[in-house]
Amino acid sequence: MECAPKAALSDWVAAARLPFTTVALVPFLVGAFIARSAGVAVNWAAVAAGLGVVLAITVACHLVGEASDVREDSYTLEYGRTKFSGGTLVAVEGRIPPARLRRAAWLVLACGAALGAWIVLQWRSPLIAALGVFGALCAVLYSMPPVRLAARGVGEIFIAVCYGWLTLAAGYACAAGTLDERSFLYSIPLALSIFNVIFINEFPDYLADKAAGKRNLVVRLGRERCAKIYGLTSLLLPLALVALWFRFRADSPLFLLAVLPAALLALKLGRDVALAGKWRDLSTLEPVCGQGILLDHITAVTIGVLLAA
Repeated sequence: MECAPKAALSDWVAAARLPFTTVALVPFLVGAFIARSAGVAVNWAAVAAGLGVVLAITVACHLVGEASDVREDSYTLEYGRTKFSGGTLVAVEGRIPPARLRRAAWLVLACGAALGAWIVLQWRSPLIAALGVFGALCAVLYSMPPVRLAARGVGEIFIAVCYGWLTLAAGYACAAGTLDERSFLYSIPLALSIFNVIFINEFPDYLADKAAGKRNLVVRLGRERCAKIYGLTSLLLPLALVALWFRFRADSPLFLLAVLPAALLALKLGRDVALAGKWRDLSTLEPVCGQGILLDHITAVTIGVLLAA
């Protein structure tokens, strides 16, 4: 039996999709900043280790996805792809076999688990352990059969929870050793933002996912209807940010200006997708996908500004 050739380092870097890990790392850091601004004596070593855990879980999620989505990723070569969707093709093109990607994912998760165990020992907190276990399970089960959350119409919700609430909450917990009870409230705008990021990235893969039997929300509901949902979510995001300002900063109107960048970009993207129909052409859809990731980062920073003491 002939062995598969050794993969190049560049192929592993591509499969890890490191630039996309920022949608988890930035909110995590914002969560730690919120703890610091609240006057907590921050454990910066635990924060640094927590960053490693989040990076490991996110990279493992990407590797498992690359290994599990070979069929639909191959269809994108026929139906169209963008740099924000359709995988990296390292498995489709045989540069890294799926089995190797899965083994690498388990190795990365093991490294993350070791860091996580150290954090738990530092704080002696079962809650922090639970946050890590939940994140790791979601990362693996998002793409891996037979659970495959991404193909069951609920993957987008889990993305909103994990990259919206969990990352912020984990950043605060690693910094302070406890969970901020307000996190369920102030993570709402970020959950809306990251939901739209994954949602719009499913549009260019619609035909490929449909052909492969990957029944995510866009395949189930159709792009016309989902474009309207995207527009509605884009409208709810600024409203959620204004609500946060009213809850935490109503005594300082100046802080309302901090909401403007995220609010204006969200409304623009909602208009581009729901009204202008820019999802219909890959050349106009790709910039929307990229701006959605930018909006997610801006939203996370805005939350940190609104909650800064």
